Amino acid sequence: MRALQDGRLSAGLDVYEQEPPPASSPLVGLANVVLTPHNASHTEAALRAMSMVVEDVMRVLQGETPRHPANVVTGGNP
Repeated sequence: MRALQDGRLSAGLDVYEQEPPPASSPLVGLANVVLTPHNASHTEAALRAMSMVVEDVMRVLQGETPRHPANVVTGGNP
């Protein structure tokens, strides 16, 4: 934090201890810090992909085969 306050370091942040960061946060107002909301997963495609992961986790917990595996072994040695 001191490096940011002293201007020896710059940062772009989108993950905070508290979302959104409070106005009293020492990060707010620093010219060398860019604060953005953490919203990378707020797209239609990302939400669809997350729902597929949840579906597969539920299937595996019930002893079933996942429908959307991230990696598929097709034979041979890895």
